[in-house]
Amino acid sequence: MNQLSKDIPLYWKILINTIMKFSNLISDEFDKSCATLGIAFSMILIVYMSIFLNRIIYSLIGFLSLIACVIWLLIRKKHL
Repeated sequence: MNQLSKDIPLYWKILINTIMKFSNLISDEFDKSCATLGIAFSMILIVYMSIFLNRIIYSLIGFLSLIACVIWLLIRKKHL
């Protein structure tokens, strides 16, 4: 039992290191994935709004979200 109590901090350190590596991987790629999905959905929004609603204001919202996602990816690329 004494050996087990000595090893518990080591298990916690391994678990915490594993969680931190996984969370860093998710946080590093999460914004890139969201921006890429935002680009895809904004292009779908632009096409859909242009074809079916035929109002420029809704297409403008899709265009602005597209620009925001592209700028985010450019900023992210410069800082990496």
